[in-house]
Amino acid sequence: MTGPAAPPAAFADLGRAGRSRWWVWLLGVAVLAVLVVGMQALLLAVQGVWAGLLGVDPDSLARGDLDLGRQPVVDMALTLASVGTLAPAVYAVVRWVHGRTWRTVVTARPRFRWRLFAAGFAVVAAVMAASVAVNLALGLSDIRWAFDRDRFFAFLPVCLLLTPLQVLGEEVLFRGYLLQLVGRFTGRAAVRLLVPAAAFFAVHLGNPEVEAWGGWAVAQYALVALYLGWVTLRSDGLEASTGLHLGINLALSLVIGSPGDSLDGAPVLVAQTYSPVTDLASLVALCAVHYAAVVRLVGPNPNPNLGANTGRV
Repeated sequence: MTGPAAPPAAFADLGRAGRSRWWVWLLGVAVLAVLVVGMQALLLAVQGVWAGLLGVDPDSLARGDLDLGRQPVVDMALTLASVGTLAPAVYAVVRWVHGRTWRTVVTARPRFRWRLFAAGFAVVAAVMAASVAVNLALGLSDIRWAFDRDRFFAFLPVCLLLTPLQVLGEEVLFRGYLLQLVGRFTGRAAVRLLVPAAAFFAVHLGNPEVEAWGGWAVAQYALVALYLGWVTLRSDGLEASTGLHLGINLALSLVIGSPGDSLDGAPVLVAQTYSPVTDLASLVALCAVHYAAVVRLVGPNPNPNLGANTGRV
């Protein structure tokens, strides 16, 4: 007679699967760096070719200080693609250096949990609609209709095609590969949470929002970094964090923007003034509502170290 089936390995513990000795991880990080640098060089070459076709100085093109009609669209496409190269680089390292499948750096479950992923979109839509309504009703922000048909439809395919790749690149690097690297060497939940969150937070400190909004932007990025890491550990995979992350980025690019946004897309609504308190409050509400949805979908978590779940997603 056999006992009950063992629960699946926690997502952070998958760093101990496959080839996982310390020197393999050192090799993996080195190979990943080489792949990312190589892909970035390829994108710079593409940018140079584009500049040549336009007959302009590549440095001016890179700075984005030329009035070239659709040049902002090209800038966004190259920016999103440059971050998106992280995803294939991580997948290659996981497969060929660590001897694991790409799925192990995305989820601890046999299948990708689409309902958990979609919950992020639903929550972003609901909280954003409520936030806009409250802002308009109370006069907290000067939100105006800013739909520009030509600009919107120029940005739309770039945002829909490349934003998912950009988000996936960040997720599989910080809350996938880096989390599992940390998980390979420690079982402490606090360390597993804080190290990837700190790395994600640090690379976003150069975004325009930080210069424009100062400490308020820093607080928002810190909250996002910690929450996305927490929900990854809680749900044992990237489905929840990726869905929310993608929903936020698409909303900022196409639905509502504000001064200083790093995602300079073609939003149909624009807040003419920045309200730091209401923005931070909206973000807190967004995380709270999303977490409630995740807990409902994933079910109880009996593991005090944020380990495996046996929910019904």
